[in-house]
Amino acid sequence: MSTAGASILAVGYLLPMIYLTWAAFYGKVAGDNPWPATGLEWKTPSPPPTENFEVTPVVTWEPYDFINRPDLGLEPPGHASLVPAHGDD
Repeated sequence: MSTAGASILAVGYLLPMIYLTWAAFYGKVAGDNPWPATGLEWKTPSPPPTENFEVTPVVTWEPYDFINRPDLGLEPPGHASLVPAHGDD
């Protein structure tokens, strides 16, 4: 039984390591903001410079304001997926 459990555990460690190695060499490079996040940490380039920002940023949006941020590339305001469901307004 111990050998079977160790074998299953070894496969459980080996598969992610194989995938990680494959992704490191052949995977697609993520952009500066792979998820349309609104935080300041996603406004820096990747990899970030030493001081994170060349100039101090001015925040002009709310932390979770996905609708009014055209720079995120999401659907325009009023799109069906962004309108609250009936009874949720």
